[in-house]
Amino acid sequence: MDKATKYYKKALTKYHNGYIDEAINLCGASVAENNRYKAAASLKGILFYFKGDLENARELWDFNVRVNKDVVSKKYIENTRSDDKLLSIYTRGLTLINEVKIADALILLKECEESDFNVLNVSNYIAVCLIKQGEFIDAKVYLDKVLNIDKKNKMALDNIKMLKKFGIINNKFQHGPIIIFLLIVFILGSGLSIHFAKNKKIATKQKVDTVKPIDNSKIAIQKETKPEEVKKIEPEEVFPYDKIKSYIDEANYEELDKALYIWKDKSKDDRAKTLLENALVLIKDKGLKVFYDKGYKYFTDKDYKNASDYFHKVYSYGNIDYLYENGLFYLARSEENLGNINDEIKYYEEYSNTFPKGSYEATVLYNLAILYSKSDMNKAKGFAKMLLENFPNEDYNNSIMRDILAK
Repeated sequence: MDKATKYYKKALTKYHNGYIDEAINLCGASVAENNRYKAAASLKGILFYFKGDLENARELWDFNVRVNKDVVSKKYIENTRSDDKLLSIYTRGLTLINEVKIADALILLKECEESDFNVLNVSNYIAVCLIKQGEFIDAKVYLDKVLNIDKKNKMALDNIKMLKKFGIINNKFQHGPIIIFLLIVFILGSGLSIHFAKNKKIATKQKVDTVKPIDNSKIAIQKETKPEEVKKIEPEEVFPYDKIKSYIDEANYEELDKALYIWKDKSKDDRAKTLLENALVLIKDKGLKVFYDKGYKYFTDKDYKNASDYFHKVYSYGNIDYLYENGLFYLARSEENLGNINDEIKYYEEYSNTFPKGSYEATVLYNLAILYSKSDMNKAKGFAKMLLENFPNEDYNNSIMRDILAK
């Protein structure tokens, strides 16, 4: 077997095993040994095509057509006629991501899936959009698609690492570490047995008279909640045991959220505490995702008042869930669209302090610099300086920021 063939076969093996860059180098070595080895030139073009390098892909296929009369490469070139348009769509999609128009960006990036051109970048950014929307399982499908072709792809590996960190994947219970900790606390504190049915509802199985005392400090009820978020309901004289149990059984997160708000400081007996703790665990386990999804739907529909209410629900339970970062950012965006400047600044600053390396940090710093440029130029300069130092290559590194620094 000649060297050109050996290099080509090694390139195929590397490609099938997910090592695209090594495969490209081996294809190049094969062509260098024998420039008439059309299979190697054709494969190298395909791999550049996957990476989004349309110019190099076309050059290789054109070379194959001229030198080797390769009809397959000729067909590849013909099929790329629509890819210039897809590249333009892809670029617009990235711009929309930078503008935090995630739903619109996702629509454009999905259009790019009609071709395998630029499949690595397209799949990576679709995953980014899905992660920002809280669709983590769907995002992993796209990340796996990338890693199947390029096991060393840094962007995909970083996002997989993040999903693992928050216990979203490769976790037996499919819950974040803190949720599991709360479940353990509940089991040890109450003596009740907890099980998850297919719909993951939480149900108490022991009789009321066997419940052991629970330390009230373990019920981490909400932070301050906006009064308008919960309709005024006169608390009953007697704790509504049956109602709250039915809300738990039905996974009625809205009513459970109201019950926690109303009864957090009013329950006295152990049975009531147990029910409230069950409610809290269920909301943190599943309810926050429901609240976030509703908030995001209202946000995309430009109903910013309702969006703010639901994002505030996510925020109000504290930084114990992987949706907190997205919820906090969109809470700030909702307040921005409602014209509530003080709340907008408050939540943007909390985001920057809590997630200094978060997905939205560049946008947050940019907005804070502009907001403070109208009232406190020293703070505005501070945020602009942070933006330019930490994100020198972002689109936000523009004349507006430089003008703020110059004042």
